[in-house]
Amino acid sequence: MTLSSPSPNEARNLYREAVPTKPPSDVFDPERSKRQAKDLIDSALALLDEIRNYGLAAFKRSLVSSQGRAEDAVILFSYFGLLEMLDGVRVLIAEAAPVPARPILRTIFEQLLTLRWLTEADTERRTRAYLFVNMVRDRAFLEKCDPSSPAGRAFRKLLQSDPLAAGAPLPNSAQAASRVKRLDQLLADPRYDEVHREYDALKKTAKRRPEWYELFAGPRSIEQLAQRLGQTSHYEFVYRWLSRTSHAGDALLARIAAVKPETPQRATLHLRPLRDADQIFIVVEHAANMAVQANWAVLDHFRPGEQQSSRRTYLRDIKPLRDRFESAATEFEKQRRPPRTDR
Repeated sequence: MTLSSPSPNEARNLYREAVPTKPPSDVFDPERSKRQAKDLIDSALALLDEIRNYGLAAFKRSLVSSQGRAEDAVILFSYFGLLEMLDGVRVLIAEAAPVPARPILRTIFEQLLTLRWLTEADTERRTRAYLFVNMVRDRAFLEKCDPSSPAGRAFRKLLQSDPLAAGAPLPNSAQAASRVKRLDQLLADPRYDEVHREYDALKKTAKRRPEWYELFAGPRSIEQLAQRLGQTSHYEFVYRWLSRTSHAGDALLARIAAVKPETPQRATLHLRPLRDADQIFIVVEHAANMAVQANWAVLDHFRPGEQQSSRRTYLRDIKPLRDRFESAATEFEKQRRPPRTDR
């Protein structure tokens, strides 16, 4: 028996049966958005694909050069996570959805700061601080998953009072207890003795659980970390302004395309539709910038002999794609906002 794929018309009919409600086309027409921004999207995808692919190759080469220590794994898998977020941006841009990609830029920025702080200096202590603090946090959460512990009993009372979280799946008590025991063994490793003392002292002074980068005279906030690494402009733009869509109070302002006053008491708001391509340039530009910086930080740490060749590769393979993308963005902007002429 031979099975054939449905024709395009049959596929559309099947979709209509599965999703009977048709959305209003003035606020949701993704195919139209993709057609209007085709050249911009195509050039953006080529740029992001090349940076991602080059990054994955750099990851594999760095993995070979690493010494297989946990400290090396922190750097490498932080970079791998950044590449995964970059790929997430690529998926959204392919669907003309730059606005949902904006909060991902915040994560990419945090991962870039992590990589740069870990590889800048004092790498061994900083990576151990990263591991230790994250294990402490994991342990605290797993202890809440054990209903036989005081923290677990208090946590379940909170869940019962929250209708959204009441049915949330949690690790069973046996799994949680087993993982807590394993974390206790890791935290007791003598390699973490110095970090443990520093963590306890800072926690006592600050009267809170410190972030990993605060240990050993580190900065006290993400903002200060960005300042120490010379990334203040990225912090202001990516972390504060561009990621406003992650906050409900700013979501409305991000969707307003224009305000047309009618009377002193009344105005008409023109909202951007879903899948609006207008912000593709700004999202892709920052994602590409941060991913390239991360790539260089990792290669400079694990394969310092490639410093010059990695820059040449950028000029040969990535820069032309970036130039093409910027040209497409300029043309797209002209089409969206044609020059006004005097009447």
